[in-house]
Amino acid sequence: MIGFEKTLAKTFGGVVYRRHVNFRARDKAIKNAIKQAGVGLKTYSRSVNSELTDDEILTITSNTYELVGEVQYNRVAQQVTDQIILVMWEATVNVNVDDAEVKNWFSRESDERSTLISQTRATQALSAENDRKIEDLRKRANNVTDAAERSQLKSEFEQADNEFLSNQKVEEATRLAYQDKLDEAIKFYTEAIDLKHDNAIAYNFRGFTYYGISRLKEDETAVKKSLELAIQDLDKAIQFKPDYSEAYGNRGFVHYGAKDYNSAIKDFDKAIELNPTYAQNYIYRSLYYRHLNDNNRALADLNKAIELQPSAHAYINRAGFYESVSKEYGRAIDDLNKAVELEPNNSYAYEARARFYGDTLKDYGRAAEDYSRAIELEKQDSMRAMHYYSRGGCYKELEIYDKAIADYTRAIELGKDNETVKILLAWIYYSRSECYTALGDKAKAQADMKKYKDLEEK
Repeated sequence: MIGFEKTLAKTFGGVVYRRHVNFRARDKAIKNAIKQAGVGLKTYSRSVNSELTDDEILTITSNTYELVGEVQYNRVAQQVTDQIILVMWEATVNVNVDDAEVKNWFSRESDERSTLISQTRATQALSAENDRKIEDLRKRANNVTDAAERSQLKSEFEQADNEFLSNQKVEEATRLAYQDKLDEAIKFYTEAIDLKHDNAIAYNFRGFTYYGISRLKEDETAVKKSLELAIQDLDKAIQFKPDYSEAYGNRGFVHYGAKDYNSAIKDFDKAIELNPTYAQNYIYRSLYYRHLNDNNRALADLNKAIELQPSAHAYINRAGFYESVSKEYGRAIDDLNKAVELEPNNSYAYEARARFYGDTLKDYGRAAEDYSRAIELEKQDSMRAMHYYSRGGCYKELEIYDKAIADYTRAIELGKDNETVKILLAWIYYSRSECYTALGDKAKAQADMKKYKDLEEK
């Protein structure tokens, strides 16, 4: 889907100020172009029965657009008074947003989508706030009367300009994080903070990115270091913006991951106090209550999350409660069915239901069907490898050994270079060895058993 837009950005030059106005023109042109592309993307989403909300459209287009060709600039200077020159820059851009991003969007987990939407809203708000500040400065510039006022105005323009550049870094970092390029995102968030030391949003986003990196680490020391960096950044975000509900929620989640449960509950409570309509924090807090075996409060928070935002993520979490805590399997499967109904293109919803069918109900046929759908929808090779491994286990239980072997083989191919899958690689070989044994292929069974033992010894 192609979007196209021209836009004007104005700034005052001469004795007042003119700097980076062409960057502002480019930014405005891109934002207008992705809005146009978003109109087409929303129409497309309707055509495939996956209509997206305006927030979802903006999040996808803002984080996945590609510039087509070079940005074209045109500069026009107009003398307004003896003291003021009005400099207008016109930027023309073409952007492209791939229709396939609709399907990719629904392959993400609900909580991840919620976070991405929140981040995009925040970056848009930063941009709008900076535009308002610049417009106010322009109006004041019309009434400049002496050198002291001009000097003060120039200083404020410079500050606003640094904010703009910092915000640009945040937007680029968020685009990289959206693409799972977390280390690169950290670099841009850091540059944003260097430009504006009190950029609370940059600290919040960088902190949560450090948390994401911690989940990819295997070494305990590396995990601990990433969590510490995450907490430090989230502390800073709250220091500079004490009413920052999202930062409290993120810090609570990181505290929970670090097993600092007392700090976690304080942050979740504060996040909900500041923003009682944000469903995600109720899901987070329910985890804490479950840890304490305070099941009534845990369920109440999950019910509240569903009341506020009936998402697949919320239903999956409540299904987990019904499965593992109250043993109400009928209610669990009802919630899992609801998750799939709400988000039929969400691979995580099918995976969750498949796990329940296989692990709890021992209905391996239905579990295999859901894993098949998850494989179709999943874009990440590491996750697809896990789904193939799980479906292979279902076929093994059903004694369909040729299909099990094919799935285990595919899991090995997709996951051999992925750290998460490598942890299970020995057991994949072990399981495939058992299937070869069942089929009477002793040579292949022995070869896989040797690989299993070699990996276990490492």
